Amino acid sequence: DPYVSILLVDSKTKNALSKQFKTKTVKKTLEPKFDETFVFGKKVSLAEVESQPTLRLTIFDSDTFSSEEMGKIEIPLPSIDQSTTMTSKWFPLEKSEKMKKDVTGQVLIE
Repeated sequence: DPYVSILLVDSKTKNALSKQFKTKTVKKTLEPKFDETFVFGKKVSLAEVESQPTLRLTIFDSDTFSSEEMGKIEIPLPSIDQSTTMTSKWFPLEKSEKMKKDVTGQVLIE
């Protein structure tokens, strides 16, 4: 029963630059589709920001009494060409510090 935690962080300090968002939990699937939109605040040119913001997506498996982290993806926003519409891209899941098991899988961002 996966869901995704979404947070904008400073690439150097890893401090939060936005409030944390969470997708809906998708029940009983190994191939969830999250078709949701999140707004992080006013539009700002990346040249105006002192730090380099990074979009952190953390994937969890929701259980009755707890949630288990399945992996994370960090996308530096300067690496995204904002002059065009972003095309689909696969990102491999990375293991986070809290995880004991190896991570497998990837996420398609459209």
